Amino acid sequence: MSIANMTTCGHNVVMKRKPDKSVKIAEFKAHLSQYLQGVREGNVLMVMDRQTPVALVAPVDEPRGRVVIARKPTGKWSDIKLPAPLKKPVDSVKFLLEDRESSY
Repeated sequence: MSIANMTTCGHNVVMKRKPDKSVKIAEFKAHLSQYLQGVREGNVLMVMDRQTPVALVAPVDEPRGRVVIARKPTGKWSDIKLPAPLKKPVDSVKFLLEDRESSY
């Protein structure tokens, strides 16, 4: 069976699309930015160690959550509502020691 007809599986991902291009490791390292630009454009890249495939570089289908930068509040810092304090005191050292003892 040729590599182009194989299905490559990974954790939570199944790649059924055959690679657009294969490249040797040294070439991939030397021109990483160019190859990653091609991946951003939708290309799938097979990285080879001599004749053995070692990695499949493919674009992410869905971006995982975007970073949202919140603006500084316009009011005073003292106006920010904090959660209510715990009703009973907690001895964090005692809690950690109990947790450590239970894990052994």
